[in-house]
Amino acid sequence: MTQSRNRRKPLIRSLRVRWTLVLVGVCVLEALLVAVAVRIATERSFERFVVEEAFAGFVSDVEAAARDSGLVATALNAGAPPLVAGMK
Repeated sequence: MTQSRNRRKPLIRSLRVRWTLVLVGVCVLEALLVAVAVRIATERSFERFVVEEAFAGFVSDVEAAARDSGLVATALNAGAPPLVAGMK
């Protein structure tokens, strides 16, 4: 009877170790998946921010150029769309 108990303990201990390792592996895999998802979401948000900032800079540059040249004010007063430089 004591021999059967001694045989079962290593088996149970081995099974506990296996389940513990499986649980640790699943947790590591989950952490990796979350890290990849966060990186993708952050990258997309940053790209969107860069595009919005570039567009805002472009709009302010166009506004300044239109204000300096007066083309927009002339076009609004005349009711016609402004001409692009080089086009007739």
